[in-house]
Amino acid sequence: MFFDSNLYSMYIFTNEGEDWVGSFIISKNLGTGNYSVNFRGSETQKNLTFEICNSWRQVVIKENIADVNGIFAREFDLVSHGKGVYLVSISSGNERIVKCVVEY
Repeated sequence: MFFDSNLYSMYIFTNEGEDWVGSFIISKNLGTGNYSVNFRGSETQKNLTFEICNSWRQVVIKENIADVNGIFAREFDLVSHGKGVYLVSISSGNERIVKCVVEY
């Protein structure tokens, strides 16, 4: 587990040394206020869960993805859920990557 101070990100790997997601990027469109999340898996991923929780661990967005052919991209709106800290996670089986987003 390590922190990326530039993105307020936390990566959690259950199997140390195994990077099952090649890149996981969250960015904000300053014009619309929407966020976009993109990741590229190292191989075809199956049965993924994309989830966003608020600081009380209430799920505000959840999507089950049956099959990802290397690239996953979604746009989402957190403005309607209010200011605060949100955890954005992508999980597959016992493996999970979590990033923290601060909406202010």
